[in-house]
Formats: sequence, C-alpha cells, structure tokens
Amino acid sequence: MSSWSEQETICNASNKRKKAFGQAYSNHKKVAADGESREESLIQESASKEAYYEQKVLELQTELKQMRNVLANAQSENDRLASLAQEIREKIAVLEEMSSAKDDLGKAALG
Repeated sequence: MSSWSEQETICNASNKRKKAFGQAYSNHKKVAADGESREESLIQESASKEAYYEQKVLELQTELKQMRNVLANAQSENDRLASLAQEIREKIAVLEEMSSAKDDLGKAALG
C-alpha cells in the first residue's frame, strides 16, 4: 500500500504534467493562430502587389501605344519633309538650268 506522501507526490507530478500539457497546447494554438495570421497578411500583401503591378503594366501598355503613335507620326512627318526636300532640289535644279540657259542666250546675243 502506498503512503500518503507517495500519493501526494504522484498527484503533484500528474498536476504538473497536466499544467505543462495545457501550456504546450495553449502555445501550439497561439503559434498556429500567429501562423495563420501571418499567412493571411502575406496573401493580402501579395494580392496588393499583384494589383499594383497589373495597374503598372496597363499604364506602360498605354504609354507604349502612345509612343508608337508618336513614332508613326514622326515617321510620316519625316517622309513628308523628305518628299518636300526632294521637290525643292528638283525645282532648284530646273531654275539653275533655266538660269544657265538664259546666261548662254545672253552671251550668244552679245557675241
């Protein structure tokens, strides 16, 4: 038969184990809750970043379209000016020929 002291020791040890188990269980629940909270926070942060970058991509696509339009307009203007420059060169050549012919006629008339 066990003595009162042994029973008390066993009871105290059992109570300590129960208390330790309770604390461990409580800590486990807290860690799990913290993990879930952190995961939720990361998911929200990720969703926020994704939305930001999607918006940034849309803005850059719009800017790219605008720049392509600017480039197309600049190329058209360049083509127009090149054509105009060619016309002017041709007119200058004609005027130079006319001036040369006029000079030749003047010299022939005097000569």
